[in-house]
Amino acid sequence: MRAERPVKGLIFADEWIEFWGRVYDAVPALRSRGVLFETFLIAPREVLAALGQPVCIAHVRGDLVVAAGRLERAVCELAREATVTLERCEGARG
Repeated sequence: MRAERPVKGLIFADEWIEFWGRVYDAVPALRSRGVLFETFLIAPREVLAALGQPVCIAHVRGDLVVAAGRLERAVCELAREATVTLERCEGARG
């Protein structure tokens, strides 16, 4: 997904906030340097460049955060299914 520029001043599209929010969360240097999320949203590429963070790396990190979240949810779902299956097997034996 390619994020578009914000719409009308400080009103941002939901997609803009979600996309750059993932990037913000994936780049610890932003918080450690005191960059507020609201400030970051105004000019994320410029902020990343000023901190020496390549924008392409931030995009990849943001995508990895999303992928990790999906993986975690899938693993939790499999664990729940395995638990139910195990309980059914134990119930059948006993």
